[in-house]
Amino acid sequence: MPCPKPDFTVFDVAAPSQASNKESVVISWKGRNNGAAFNNYLVDEVLLNDAPNLTTPLASMGSLGEYRNLPNGNVVYNAQKSASIPDIPPGNYFIVVRTNTGGVQEDNLADNFAAVPIEIKTPNLTVTTVNNPATVQAGQTINLQWTIQNTGAGSLPNCPVSDRIRLYYDAAGVNPVPSFNSSFSGSLTLLPGNSAVRQQNITLPNGLANTVWVEIVTNYNNNAYEAGLTADNRRIGLQPIIVSLPDYPNLTPVEISPSAVIATAGNSLSVTYSVQNQGDGPILGNWSDALYLSSSPVLGQGQTWLWPLHPNRK
Repeated sequence: MPCPKPDFTVFDVAAPSQASNKESVVISWKGRNNGAAFNNYLVDEVLLNDAPNLTTPLASMGSLGEYRNLPNGNVVYNAQKSASIPDIPPGNYFIVVRTNTGGVQEDNLADNFAAVPIEIKTPNLTVTTVNNPATVQAGQTINLQWTIQNTGAGSLPNCPVSDRIRLYYDAAGVNPVPSFNSSFSGSLTLLPGNSAVRQQNITLPNGLANTVWVEIVTNYNNNAYEAGLTADNRRIGLQPIIVSLPDYPNLTPVEISPSAVIATAGNSLSVTYSVQNQGDGPILGNWSDALYLSSSPVLGQGQTWLWPLHPNRK
């Protein structure tokens, strides 16, 4: 005589009617055993599918396993699970809950699942403004500000989004400034239609003397799922930056004493000198001096290095 087997069933699945990619949603359901008594570990799984069945599920949203004492059909268990909506294109789908994924033997598997419809929406990040100063000097640190708007139908739920910052020699963004590349990273939470302002301090390359444009590309790390809607992730600021060269210093040793001397090899020689800034720009930072003995007043011809000097001058 065959051994009686349990008969698990799932019903009353509940989930939000709509949600966005990466959004955490709570899914609840009820289950019972219509067959032989069961008192063991039972595993339920939450699936996402484009049909209310188990045919080729698109994604698993997680499992829930617990020891359950189900002696007969009068005992109902309640279960719920928080799950994240996967990165799939927007559209109409089904949350499917399937019980007994652990393989407990049953005679009837047809009632092991139940489904509820859900509409999935996707965000679309758009750079709408880029603000920068109009004139700066090479080597100067400036502040950039730009605005990101969610123009999609779905929300962006607390997602780390990185933006790329580049400079270009042209307004079309074809010829980049090779010596500059920067980025900004941070979390974004944006409901549909909402915007966020981001800012970053950047330092322009030394020696750059040209007109440049700022380019912002948001979500360049693709952490935020946009279902391919990335054409508006890039924006070049309308206001160019006119970059000029600053006034540079020009350090010159002066008043070397003694100016001429007869010295004996192996003996010590005391030399004093002054350093003068004969340029138009200030000295920023420290520098080091070196002392040479040369057969010519032109550095680089017949010279002998005597001693490095590190006075940490300012």
